[in-house]
Amino acid sequence: MIAQALANLFRPQATARGTLPGMLDDFWYHPVGETSIAGVDVRPDNAMRNSTVFACVRLRAETIASLPWHVYERRPDGTKRDATDYQLWDVLHKRPNPWQTSMEWREMGQQHLDIRGNFYNRILPGPRGAIDQLIPLNPDRMKVHAGPAGSVLYDYKPMG
Repeated sequence: MIAQALANLFRPQATARGTLPGMLDDFWYHPVGETSIAGVDVRPDNAMRNSTVFACVRLRAETIASLPWHVYERRPDGTKRDATDYQLWDVLHKRPNPWQTSMEWREMGQQHLDIRGNFYNRILPGPRGAIDQLIPLNPDRMKVHAGPAGSVLYDYKPMG
């Protein structure tokens, strides 16, 4: 019974508008968007040219990025404290990379989540440790797929 339920989950589904691809179909890894009834391709980049979409995405991103962001350490007595000595504290709270403040990076991340559905970063080692810089990547250029033994593989296609 469970095997049949799982098989149904990954099988393409018939809908009123046609057949919806199965959960593992590459369709789900293409950029978000579709053609409107008027024949206009609605994609994240041209949606952001609409003043209402731009205002909503900006407001959400600025608001969420401005909220306090804490990394806690749980103490043996059950209490917690800000882990200011944690290796990622400076990266997350001050400068995730040379050209963005923490708030700018978080704002960009929320924008990517809102209009593209994901937020990816390249992790670079350096003087602050194994994670010295977080370099934002365009989610439209990322392909995520299953690897051996249930691992997740990320393929990024840089511009040019």
